[in-house]
Amino acid sequence: MLTILLNHFAMTYRAVGYQGWEIPTPTQLGYSSAASIFVALSGYMVGMVYLRRERPIRAVLKRAGQLYLVNLALFVLVSPVALLADPAKDRFWYMHILVERPVEGVLRFLTLRDAPAFLDVLQLYVLLLAMTPIAILLARRSRWLAAGCSLGLWAAMQLWPFVMPQGVPVPNIGRGMNVFAWQMAFFLPMIAGMGRWHEPLLAFFRRHGWAVAALLGLLVVAAILRGIDRPLVPDWRTHLALTNRALHGPVWTAHATLLLAFYLGALAWATPWLQALPFRLLASMGRNSLNVYAASIPVIFALALGIGAMRLDRPGYLAGTLLTVVLIQAVALWSDRRRARRKAE
Repeated sequence: MLTILLNHFAMTYRAVGYQGWEIPTPTQLGYSSAASIFVALSGYMVGMVYLRRERPIRAVLKRAGQLYLVNLALFVLVSPVALLADPAKDRFWYMHILVERPVEGVLRFLTLRDAPAFLDVLQLYVLLLAMTPIAILLARRSRWLAAGCSLGLWAAMQLWPFVMPQGVPVPNIGRGMNVFAWQMAFFLPMIAGMGRWHEPLLAFFRRHGWAVAALLGLLVVAAILRGIDRPLVPDWRTHLALTNRALHGPVWTAHATLLLAFYLGALAWATPWLQALPFRLLASMGRNSLNVYAASIPVIFALALGIGAMRLDRPGYLAGTLLTVVLIQAVALWSDRRRARRKAE
């Protein structure tokens, strides 16, 4: 969640004219983005929590409906930004359709075909939850069957750029994610969550510190390769297919898996200090990921547009980043207290 906040503010601030240095994040230093970790951890929690409930299918469909309504509320809240956003930067905002063809723009959002910046992740999440009943039925029959179907569908999508005629569009959700490819990043972790795989993995990393160091070394190698900015293979088309975000390409998948494993190993190493304030603050963000993500979008838009209008350049970037983190951390703490009051009642 912290990486997402840093990335999203930097991206939005650049869309209003900033061209300077950015705080480095794993997204800038590798071949995947924080969205993959967000999707994977969401799937894991569905497997670990929702599938243990008496009526899991009903629970996930109810959650999908809640997320759709949250995203709709965000859409209503941020749509006025279309009047302020630079049309020349609409590749980022993706809002100009709301100015030129508002009815079409609204309908495309409601049918999960398009979304303004950052709202497409929640669209993807809604569709993944809507698909979850099928995964549950398969997993009840055999977890291996569910995993095989998920991987097979992902593999079929990887062939899309090579078997389809040139120019045929990728069936994306919003603007940048193919649900038939990204489902693998949700359903495989869901199956792992059913088995609570984090417990033996944490135990392994606590016993074998060298494994965490090795993962960090691989991430450094990936950062160097990414920084060189040369194709991994001579053919650019194949390179783009391997690293494709829309299709969650093989290199993208490998890097996201590597990063997630490192986070788990780092968590195992940090166990003795997890009650320290910085870790408790991070934990509150994780516990309230939906509230944090939803609140961050209007906050980031408002801060980036407001500070950008003052032309503060790097001081504005640093101040905006700090304000974003502080305000969203406050949202997380408020959500914790609200949950505590509900339990007390």
